[in-house]
Amino acid sequence: MNTRIVVAALLLIATSEAIAGVRCGRSLIVEGDYKLDVYRRCGEPYFKESRVEYRAIRLRNPGLEQERWVPVNVEEWTYNFGPNSFMEVLIFENGRVVGTRTLGYGD
Repeated sequence: MNTRIVVAALLLIATSEAIAGVRCGRSLIVEGDYKLDVYRRCGEPYFKESRVEYRAIRLRNPGLEQERWVPVNVEEWTYNFGPNSFMEVLIFENGRVVGTRTLGYGD
C-alpha cells in the first residue's frame, strides 16, 4: 500500500475525531468549550447532574515526590432533541467540556 495513502487516511481519521462534537441547531459544541458558551448556544439542558471527584496528581521536586488529591467539579448536562434525534450528554470538568456521550432517542 502506498505510504502517502496511509498517511492521508490517518490524518483524515485524526481530523474527524478532533472536530466531532454535539450539534445544537447550527452550533457545534466541542471539547474545551465553556459552560456559558454551551448554555448560550443550546439553552437550558433537559437534565443536570453534578458531583465532585477527587483525583490524584503527582508533584515531583528534586529528591521528593508527592501525591495529592485535588477536587474536580464534574457536571453532566443532558440535552433532549426530540423523538427523532438522540439525546446527548455533555460532560464538564471545572466548567469546560471534556467529553460527550450519546443516549437513546429523546421524548
